[in-house]
Amino acid sequence: MDACKILVHTPVYRWASPEMCPPKPSHAAIRARKYHKTFTGSQMKGVKQLENNMTQICQEFQLNIEIANIEGRVYEIPYKAYATRHTAALAIGTWFHEHRAHFTRPDIQGVCDVLFTIQAESAEDPVTMIEFSDAGITMDIIDSWVQLTRIYRLCLREARCLKDMALDVSDPTFVVYPPALLLKIEPS
Repeated sequence: MDACKILVHTPVYRWASPEMCPPKPSHAAIRARKYHKTFTGSQMKGVKQLENNMTQICQEFQLNIEIANIEGRVYEIPYKAYATRHTAALAIGTWFHEHRAHFTRPDIQGVCDVLFTIQAESAEDPVTMIEFSDAGITMDIIDSWVQLTRIYRLCLREARCLKDMALDVSDPTFVVYPPALLLKIEPS
């Protein structure tokens, strides 16, 4: 079973089990996938990057669980999922704001600029109009989710690394999850 089917069809709390998250799928598997929406070439590139980001997020959860097991503690994957661009950007921005002391000012400013742009462009409603929107709007939505998942993975990685340096950092208490329409695969 490939990583995208796992991420879409598996409850969030099961993402990190080793049998549920295989390594990155082969190129042949990517070409063979069928999506509910027909994507153009540039959109498909964004969708593949989004899938790659989701696989890396899954691997971050696996790594956090393995480290917690070694240290003899329990790591719980967050169960609160943000599935809109606006709420996801807001949650990520809040996490960075709470931990701004551990990052340089230009790094925080760059991340916040991206998040503010996404918040300004997106509505608070779930994105269900992707299926009916034009190519430009769909590309903007895909690009926003690629950025959000990339930054969310950065949150997970930096939290783990800062904890390794014995700093008081909390893990994100949420999961960023793009609309299933961008990842969901039709049965073949």
